[in-house]
Amino acid sequence: MYVLFLLCALAGILVLPVMLGARFVGAERTGFGPALVAVVLQSCLVFAVGYFAPNVLGVLVGFVLGAVLYAYTLGTTVPRGAGISVVSGGISMVISFLFASSFAIMASAP
Repeated sequence: MYVLFLLCALAGILVLPVMLGARFVGAERTGFGPALVAVVLQSCLVFAVGYFAPNVLGVLVGFVLGAVLYAYTLGTTVPRGAGISVVSGGISMVISFLFASSFAIMASAP
């Protein structure tokens, strides 16, 4: 039961914002499968860029390559891929904050 809850939470925190961002910018592929592939590839890309360039330049290179990756995976242009990255990052932060605050509320309940 806990594993199922964890998988649903991870899908909500990681994949759902990419799906919403892709729909927001008008990408061709906005389903769960392409968004999941994009998230997995983006995670590998962030790890590789962070390993080779762990500074501000690495963040910028990761953002640009992430936009290219989103554009290729979700069927849109590179500027729209950057938009997907920004929108999904913002949505992920809000979802993570709500998720963490729900645990804080449950922990403080008598």
